Amino acid sequence: MEELEKALIIVLAVLAGFFISRALSGRGKGGTVLRKIVGRLPGDARREKRAAEEQKEKKAPPEEKNSSRNDVLDLVSMLVSTARQIGGTLVYPGVLTDGTHTTSLIGVMITKKMAVGLNVFGFGGKVKADRETGPWTQTMNGVTKQIPNPLERSAGQQKQLEEVLASAGFPDIPVRVLPVFTSKTVVLTGSMKGRCYKSESLKALLMQEEYSGDGPVRPKETGKKLKAMMPQKEGRSG
Repeated sequence: MEELEKALIIVLAVLAGFFISRALSGRGKGGTVLRKIVGRLPGDARREKRAAEEQKEKKAPPEEKNSSRNDVLDLVSMLVSTARQIGGTLVYPGVLTDGTHTTSLIGVMITKKMAVGLNVFGFGGKVKADRETGPWTQTMNGVTKQIPNPLERSAGQQKQLEEVLASAGFPDIPVRVLPVFTSKTVVLTGSMKGRCYKSESLKALLMQEEYSGDGPVRPKETGKKLKAMMPQKEGRSG
């Protein structure tokens, strides 16, 4: 009989220890009341700090960033591939000069119909494209600021490219310069967003008949002459 009582006491002690431990950890009912009686235990502060940090991480939105170098390289890779597909020539980089006029483009795509200058912008976050002239706004990580208008910048680059092409002996080639956003996550809003491009929409545009169909332009010949108009680096010739 005594042995049975001892065994029963041991079982009850084990069960009591389990439920008390569970209650103190906050997982069981009555845990709050028990903690008020017992008070704070070693490790409580550490657990609370970890829980607070985890909660903060869940609530905090991911940090927004401007375009990276890899984003630009991905765009160039797409342009090289597209040039092959449409029988065009990519002049890269698109920094060209005739001594008076200079372009500052990421590249110039020569198709059988025209020369397409690609003017890149690395803004991330949210860009409000709401006017044809005057600054646009960028909102990133809760901060809003004015940025140069890509349409105005591209119009200026188009005039430069037209002059450079004329100096190279191609005054009649149609020219367009398109504003291209290299950030993969940028969100464009506003009435002018349809006049700007990202990598996928740019490729779709270049594949259209209006750009890639047959025409009088000779991409290889034109591209070769334009590449000769790239500024020479110091210490190099030819």
